[in-house]
Amino acid sequence: MGEYFNGKQAWQDSPASYAFAITPADSDLTVIPRSLYIGTSGDIVITDMAGTVTTFVGVSGWVPMRVIRIAAASTASDIV
Repeated sequence: MGEYFNGKQAWQDSPASYAFAITPADSDLTVIPRSLYIGTSGDIVITDMAGTVTTFVGVSGWVPMRVIRIAAASTASDIV
């Protein structure tokens, strides 16, 4: 079966093309995700595209936000 979307422009609200595990660290991500999935609930300390640091408390499930960093101080895990 051919890929219908092959060669089509991906937009901000397009689904992701691949998934990868993210380990919280005090350095910028090498790939900026379209959204995050938090598998095990906890707090996430993120740096957004503007450089603003924000703590989301008690997060689990989908976080529809592009981030450049998830700090090591985050307690959530199983982040994709």
